[in-house]
Amino acid sequence: MKWHAWIMLYCWTVACLLEVFSNRYWKHLYNVHQWIHSIVGYVTFILTTYAIWIAYVQRNRTIIWGYHPISGFVTYIIGGLVILLGMISMFKRKFIRKDWETSKLIWWAKVHRIVAYLLIFVSQISLVLGFYIYYWQLMETTRAYVYASLNFVIFWGSLAVGEIWHRVRLAREDPFTKVKETMSEKEFNDLVEHGRKLVILDEFVLDVSDYIDWHPGGKFLLTHNIGRDISKFFHGGYSLEDNLGPRPAPGYKHSNVARQVVNKLIRA
Repeated sequence: MKWHAWIMLYCWTVACLLEVFSNRYWKHLYNVHQWIHSIVGYVTFILTTYAIWIAYVQRNRTIIWGYHPISGFVTYIIGGLVILLGMISMFKRKFIRKDWETSKLIWWAKVHRIVAYLLIFVSQISLVLGFYIYYWQLMETTRAYVYASLNFVIFWGSLAVGEIWHRVRLAREDPFTKVKETMSEKEFNDLVEHGRKLVILDEFVLDVSDYIDWHPGGKFLLTHNIGRDISKFFHGGYSLEDNLGPRPAPGYKHSNVARQVVNKLIRA
């Protein structure tokens, strides 16, 4: 059962931390963080499947139900659901352009996030039970408590440090990068006319060609505004969609992480 234990420890401590950090704390690396998040997720699910198979074979292909097998099974099912929801969310954002339906795209991403948080909670319960059962069989319950506690401190401590760092970063307002290049209105319009995906934010020209597919709010909000000034949307003064009802949608003021992304997109 040692291989089963090590694989599960990697999947639901190391890989789980990578999943959280890549999706929540590394969003400024817009062209990297999603790949890390997706690949680690797929690998984790495959390794979890393999670890379950190891345990099944070593128990003479019989299922012995108990708190740990049940929590492990629930973790596996929720993990599969998280991957499915993530695939749907990413597919809709990257490959399906639904004009004026951004709220539906955001809904899928929100459901994915909520189920992922549930997965974190259930997987940690399963890990603690796994520690206890493994060392209980070896008549070493003290080691079970020590290792389970150590894993708890490492996992939740890492999340606490990451969250504090994230909150501090959000509280700042990084200045936009000053560039020497300038662009006239005519040059801007000519480039847009020839297919360059340029927008204006404050006094800056941004090239969003490589960012459109990674925009958390979907493609439409950017593609609809190519060649336009997006300042009122970025700073939260106005919402592009859902403004015709009795209660117009409030604008979304972008965070400091978005400002860091903008600094990578400034061209003039």
